[in-house]
Amino acid sequence: MHPNYICGHLTIENNNLKYSITQFAHLGFISLLISLPLSKGIASVSIVYLLILSLIQALQWPKQTLAAIKQYPSVSAIALLFFAYLLGLVHTEQLQKGLNFVYIQNSFLVIPFIVLVNRQLVQQYLPFYLSCFIGANLVHALIFMLFNALPYELSLGIANTLNESIQYLIGRFGLIEYLGFIKPFKAKSLSFGLYSPFIERIQASYLISLALLSVYWLISRKYGKRWLWLLVAFFLGTTSLLLGGRGGQIGGLLASFIWLISLYHYYLHFFFSKKIGKNLSISLLLGGLIVLSTVLPYTLYQNVPSIKKRYRQLFWELDIFYNKQYQKYDYTHFTGISRIMSWKHNWAIIQDHPIIGVGSGDYRLAMQKRYTADKFTFPVNAHHQFLYIWASIGIGGLFIFLGLLLAFILTIYYKSSRWYTTYGLSILIFYLFIMQIDAPIIYQVGNTTFCTFLSILGVYDPNKN
Repeated sequence: MHPNYICGHLTIENNNLKYSITQFAHLGFISLLISLPLSKGIASVSIVYLLILSLIQALQWPKQTLAAIKQYPSVSAIALLFFAYLLGLVHTEQLQKGLNFVYIQNSFLVIPFIVLVNRQLVQQYLPFYLSCFIGANLVHALIFMLFNALPYELSLGIANTLNESIQYLIGRFGLIEYLGFIKPFKAKSLSFGLYSPFIERIQASYLISLALLSVYWLISRKYGKRWLWLLVAFFLGTTSLLLGGRGGQIGGLLASFIWLISLYHYYLHFFFSKKIGKNLSISLLLGGLIVLSTVLPYTLYQNVPSIKKRYRQLFWELDIFYNKQYQKYDYTHFTGISRIMSWKHNWAIIQDHPIIGVGSGDYRLAMQKRYTADKFTFPVNAHHQFLYIWASIGIGGLFIFLGLLLAFILTIYYKSSRWYTTYGLSILIFYLFIMQIDAPIIYQVGNTTFCTFLSILGVYDPNKN
């Protein structure tokens, strides 16, 4: 048989294999983006599925995989935080807890690898993948509204019936919460925000804000029907307001301001600069942002019950804390005071262990000791992503995390696409804010979403489409 025939036959088989794997991986990305707001169990299965396909591709075409790792250093750098957590096990006393925690952080290693191997899929289908993510959040939001619009007893009956049905089908009630389909109904009113039947309410508010920012980019890219995306944006924004997650609300608002600044810069700044001068144009923008950032929150506070109740509760908590009257009340679930005490104890740990931290598995133990010494009955919570990283794995881990964030925004900036840069910067601003009041990426849903967005935005080139 002629050698050229053999080589040609092998090439065809190789191409067929790559095509088949690519199609299966495409389905995996769709499943992952849809399941993020709906089911952490299905999201986990999707990641394992994509990882297997990616390993096959990496072993079959190792040179291409290595080239991708070198070509996208900002995406590859995400894995460094996983290795920092792994190194933090060396001086951890509670090794088993440390191993469990590091396992939960596997997204920092696995997601960038999956995206790098399948970068061509991301390049071809990113707007479609984001529309899947937005659509899943929209479905989630619709179910939010349905459960909270119906009478409480009826919603409770629906949730219980679905729970019993799922329990009958899968045989174990414990899997319901892991799969994330319908959690037991707990909300009795809209006082503090909507009940989330799939994932924890605060995480749900973060995902809705990310979906809203993604809608902005798809509108700017003229992907699909603009009027439909505007309708989706209105519904997601309304759900965010009613949901009651203050971090997601404020973070989403600040990130939306990035889009307003970009719109002004690209469409109005040149015009006003010629009419009134550059400095006055900038002053006009700043004045508009100041007015908007005061009038809009005040209007919402006065007219949206869930917002008024949540923020009034926060102001009251801060007042009784600074007046040292909080111990007269059952303050265990006062999240405002809880955050202040968490920041205080985080900083105390950092002062004691500034270089290497307490270790990946000893954070909760170290925090609990400080709560006990203060005689507080708060549950241990991190409530600050940067302080958490510094306290657990030291100043080196913090620099790694700051470095990967810097690498991400530089990568987005050098892609030289105004709306894509705006999108990437708005995502970063959103995360920078919520990381001041929460540690969202130490949990599965949070770190999977964070790594997914940083990775897919890092490899996508808007100038090629």
